[in-house]
Amino acid sequence: MTKSSLFTTAASLTLFSVALISVDGFARGGEGGRQGHSEPTRMTLLERLDNNADGVLSLDEFSEQHTASAQRHFDKKDADNDERLSLEEFSATSKHRRHPTLDGLDAGALDACLEDALGSDVPVRPDAAAAFTAADINQDNAVDRDEFLAAGYSRAEERFSDIDRDSDGQLGSDEVGAYQALRQAQRDAHRSCVAEQLDEDSLLN
Repeated sequence: MTKSSLFTTAASLTLFSVALISVDGFARGGEGGRQGHSEPTRMTLLERLDNNADGVLSLDEFSEQHTASAQRHFDKKDADNDERLSLEEFSATSKHRRHPTLDGLDAGALDACLEDALGSDVPVRPDAAAAFTAADINQDNAVDRDEFLAAGYSRAEERFSDIDRDSDGQLGSDEVGAYQALRQAQRDAHRSCVAEQLDEDSLLN
């Protein structure tokens, strides 16, 4: 698989996992994309993350937002405040990340629509149990805060590598801009496919 294909696949995963399942939401934060909110410009995003103002993002700068997001997601998922996530807590979809109307959608039809709109296969959605097992480093049937943060950092590294198309260890404005443009295209396609399916359902009912 080419670097471009990896980049497309990894970025595509963001849209579909947020829309239909949220087992790894900690790797999604800090990048905009909520419905009804405009996408920040590439310089706004760079300026927000570029701590040393050198015009590029290092892995440390890029992963810092993911670490902060992971902390917030852990706190939201830890329903009993015991600093450990059960499989049920780990797998729970954050309320603000899922719209109620998505529950009745035909996932297969949605995937087919997205594949047609984006011209690429829809990545396999992450499995909650598998993600939980992978994050549970000490295999005690719970994911503590350190394990959760470690998993989030690992995904940040993967995403950084996918966006870093020239593999120079830093993200320039063109790479960040391309990433944002792809994210926006995916969000637009998802909204269109959801609206199309909801319209069809309303005509049948």
